[in-house]
Amino acid sequence: MGKNSKIQIIIFLFLFISYSGTAQKLFGGEIYTTYQGNNKYLVSLILYTSCFDVSPGNATIKAKCLPSGTLISSQTAPMPAGVEVTNVCPGQCTRCSKPTCSMLGIKKYSYSAVLDISSAGSCCEIIFCYEQGTRTTLISTGPGGSEFYIESYLNRCVGGNEDVFPLISPEFLAVKNVNYSHALTCYNNTYVLDSIVYEFTKPMKPGRIDVTYSGQYSYDKPVYFWGFPNKNLSYPRGIQLDSKTGQLTFRPVNAETALLAVKIKQFHNGQLYKTFTREWIVNITTQTANNSPTIQLPANQYICSWSGSNIQLTASDPDGDSVFFMHNYQVVSINQTNPDKPLQIIDLNLLTDINKEVYVPLVVRVKDNKCPVPGSSTNVFFLKAINGVSATPVAADSGCGLFHFFVTNIHGKPTEYIWNGDDEMSRNDSSFYFQYYSPNTQYGFNLEIKNKEGCEFKTSGKIKTGSEVSIPVFAGKDDTLCY
Repeated sequence: MGKNSKIQIIIFLFLFISYSGTAQKLFGGEIYTTYQGNNKYLVSLILYTSCFDVSPGNATIKAKCLPSGTLISSQTAPMPAGVEVTNVCPGQCTRCSKPTCSMLGIKKYSYSAVLDISSAGSCCEIIFCYEQGTRTTLISTGPGGSEFYIESYLNRCVGGNEDVFPLISPEFLAVKNVNYSHALTCYNNTYVLDSIVYEFTKPMKPGRIDVTYSGQYSYDKPVYFWGFPNKNLSYPRGIQLDSKTGQLTFRPVNAETALLAVKIKQFHNGQLYKTFTREWIVNITTQTANNSPTIQLPANQYICSWSGSNIQLTASDPDGDSVFFMHNYQVVSINQTNPDKPLQIIDLNLLTDINKEVYVPLVVRVKDNKCPVPGSSTNVFFLKAINGVSATPVAADSGCGLFHFFVTNIHGKPTEYIWNGDDEMSRNDSSFYFQYYSPNTQYGFNLEIKNKEGCEFKTSGKIKTGSEVSIPVFAGKDDTLCY
């Protein structure tokens, strides 16, 4: 029997023995806020728990003044329905779908409550927190069974621009390589005006007390990675968390259940505006030698406002597995049986004028089809937004087959118009007349608009002539025309 098979059996026995608990044992959580106006905040609390534990129940969310610890507001949110988020192959059983299954199963509970902080007075620094239950005892790196606490920080006197939240759930099952991004996005789903910084943070207990790790484990060395405990080695050794993109990469070595926590800081004009912490459990197995696919994006990508951009991505899988692309974690764009074939994403549009430097987050995820736990990579690419162009073409029927072509609803500053179409129609003006000679005939046309920044906008349309059109007359220079 091979080493990997032995480890797999040990892990499954460990899961069966340990999953007999009945207390509320949490596998992670996060909490973030959205301003509703009039000193009211919509607080979103996410809790993760295993399917073999007691459901988390109702959740009490509190708002406190950070410097004094004074309670400002409190609301109890009813428990919502749990949704399974275990990152396994479709059809693979988990403890959520089958109680006797050996595979770990995780459910997500999404709570919400509106808290009024009008009574905060002059207090600028507010924390929204949840402090119920305990962490799962499956954690093998030290903090197992500790009391659970999660918080979000707000400096309401800074006044940031936007509210951000994580687009996807964390991955609780890891394979050979971990390449994962927390994939923040904005509530308005357009672009981030504030600066976002990611960093490892210390999980806490009620009273904002740090939990304790065992041995050489710590909050910034939470797993036994290749090269442990030297975290600063280059990938695939070490453990890296990109402070700008939130990209987390490491290669696990030991079979273990580890506690990870990442703090996301949001700055506005150089001042700390918000933070929230994402905490989750990673169950690391070495039951497969599955390598995760990777994504490549050409350098110096930009997106044009109004006219959009065509972004080309390429994914590769070291094991030759089929690769599934997902754009912004909403739609499976393509079942890519040839991983080296580029993926075209053509629906990136920013419908606004750009009056400052803005970067648009593009969240792309690739998964392979190796089971029971597929390899996956989630990446966030930031595309620079520049001013583009767009317009609406109009073809006005002037009678007798004569049409007036022009543009309206112009956005940006076009520098070039390129018209072409049926019947050898070709022009480079924003407004012109064109004569058609066939009655009751449909003609197509295309319009391309460009600007000096290199942005392009393309559109097309159709016209149909009436029953009466002008008749072309061909005559020599010495002929006499009578009419």
